[in-house]
Amino acid sequence: MIQPSSLLPLTRQILVGRGYRTEAEQLNFLNPDYAGTDYNPYLLPGMSAAVERLALARHNHERVVIYGDYDVDGVTATTLLLDALPKFGLDVGYFVPDRFRDGYGMNNRAIKELKDGGANLILTVDNGIVANDATNYAAGLGLDLIITDHHEPRKDLPHACAVVDPKILACDHPLMYDRHFVQIVKDADKYPFLDLCGCGVAFKLVRALQQRFPDDLPEGQEKWLLDLVALATICDMVSLVDENRALAKWGLVVLRQTKRPGLRALMAAAGVDTSRVDSETVGFTLGPRINAAGRLANASLAVDLLSTGDPDTATTLAEKLNKLNSQRKGLQDQIADEALEKCDPDLPVTVVAGNNWHQGVIGIAASKVERTTKKPSFVGSIDRDKGLVKLSGRSFGDFSIAKAITRTRDMLVAGGGHAAAGGVTVKLDDLAKWRDALADYYASLKLDATEQLKYLFSQPDVVLKDVGELTLDFVRQLSLLEPFGTANPSVTVELKDFLVQGKRLMGQDGQHVRYSLVPSGEGAEGDFSVASGTFASSLALIGSSTQPLAAVAFNADAETLSYTPGDQATFLLSPTINEWHGNESVEGIIERIQN
Repeated sequence: MIQPSSLLPLTRQILVGRGYRTEAEQLNFLNPDYAGTDYNPYLLPGMSAAVERLALARHNHERVVIYGDYDVDGVTATTLLLDALPKFGLDVGYFVPDRFRDGYGMNNRAIKELKDGGANLILTVDNGIVANDATNYAAGLGLDLIITDHHEPRKDLPHACAVVDPKILACDHPLMYDRHFVQIVKDADKYPFLDLCGCGVAFKLVRALQQRFPDDLPEGQEKWLLDLVALATICDMVSLVDENRALAKWGLVVLRQTKRPGLRALMAAAGVDTSRVDSETVGFTLGPRINAAGRLANASLAVDLLSTGDPDTATTLAEKLNKLNSQRKGLQDQIADEALEKCDPDLPVTVVAGNNWHQGVIGIAASKVERTTKKPSFVGSIDRDKGLVKLSGRSFGDFSIAKAITRTRDMLVAGGGHAAAGGVTVKLDDLAKWRDALADYYASLKLDATEQLKYLFSQPDVVLKDVGELTLDFVRQLSLLEPFGTANPSVTVELKDFLVQGKRLMGQDGQHVRYSLVPSGEGAEGDFSVASGTFASSLALIGSSTQPLAAVAFNADAETLSYTPGDQATFLLSPTINEWHGNESVEGIIERIQN
């Protein structure tokens, strides 16, 4: 167990700045408790009905089809249930919609196809909570449904035997939970934490089935599913607090020793050292490769990879995903560049679309547009033959994609998502009207756009005028704060008013840059402050460091590349350790630069 007293003073001050002020709070944060946050799954809405319907399917030898989704969350949730449900004596198959043929979520064509193929019961994961038309169609065919989802529901829930979605409780009891869906008004009869991802909800279904059929999956064996849960929890941008922190923390431990040939092959193809897998590996290496299947081909490739027991098949599929991921990078960069040229600087919410932009990568392009324009952003693909525009949105702070979709629902052909991300389909003739409606909705919120930026960019944990405390021991200790992600971003240091001592461009096209940074006042006594919205303190450093710090920006924009030796600026960076020929040194990954 990690004791707070064993931490360096600077590390503890960072914990305090993040709201973990007491020793007990720090102890709980540093040592996420799987058992302590393994809440009773039957407190989730609809869980009892879902388990009983599955028990009936088991008794009647019915065919159960998992209806998944094509992102990491949907793929892992599908794989998790493909792994677990047969252990409970269920006859299970799966279906993942094709992004280009089926679109997001449930659709009538697929439902009819599954019915004709012998399905008796459809079990959704990571979708279905707003699929009222599709669920009504399924009911008309005499096909039973269990909906498991984590997106925000509407008042009228879909027609199904059971609807399991934690956020139903948030809608019914909005004052009981905080912005991360942690229960603040204690009620033992309500589930304490609601921000599970779709795979997390699927995992809770397995936990409920374990209670119903304890001999089929012995207690503790479910932990081997946590590698999938960690992938989804980190990649789906749910808040890494409370139960999610424990699931992700211990899921990373399982991932490092995963039994799945597919995950081992994927890590090998990506050049990942399995012993060093962390949240960055998941979010920036494994997640994009799993997503690439659904973006450019069909997500069944990823499901087959994660579920196969054959190492040779795993190697073949992993290589395919690696190639798809390389193609994805080129497409997204091209679309993002074209989208940025179309942006209207006067709009509070960016909405841009292009003819036949690849639908599989518009979401990633929207992320780049969001960070460049510093505004909530939608990027869309125009299909002129059908007269439709499919858009993917990204947001931050108090402008919720899900709520914006709800507010403009009458103008949409389809739409769904959560606060930070979502997708919509709009008639081409209505695009301008919908864009204006988004602007009106943003204005109605009366948000301070500058204040909202604190949610887009990581705020500095530490403000330094010297780098003397950026030691190897300190940077190593930051790993104890893992996993990083939403609501627990990686530690960011602000180097205030530093000078560029040297500059070197890297990469085939000079797209990366490496700066050497030194304090602006040589010999001045250094100091630092811990910066946070809730806490600030200052301490004196011992001595002063004139050793330059290397700071690197990968795929830098023109502004980041523009600094030259002698320039002075404030650099925000994430400390990391660079290893070269057996030697280790501290360097920073540049997040942004301010004049």
